[in-house]
Amino acid sequence: RRHSRPPGCVVRAAAAVRIQAFYRGRLGRQLATRRRQRMEQEKLEEEQQKRMEQKKQQALEEAERQKKMQKENLLKEFRERKCTLEEMCQGLPSHTR
Repeated sequence: RRHSRPPGCVVRAAAAVRIQAFYRGRLGRQLATRRRQRMEQEKLEEEQQKRMEQKKQQALEEAERQKKMQKENLLKEFRERKCTLEEMCQGLPSHTR
């Protein structure tokens, strides 16, 4: 018995399938790499955004604290002036009688 060779079109089709499989695998790996890089980039951007939001929140809290301290200091100064005036008024002859 002689071994018959497959017709030329079958050999070409098999070769085409192997080439397609090779490039499909290569393309799949490239797409997976790009997707992984994109996800890493998005993760870094999210972390950066969170840090920026935290800094902004801290700045707002610090500004609020400063404003509150300034208001308390003004009130304290007002009370001290008021007390000083009351003490001065008590020393006047009209208040000592």
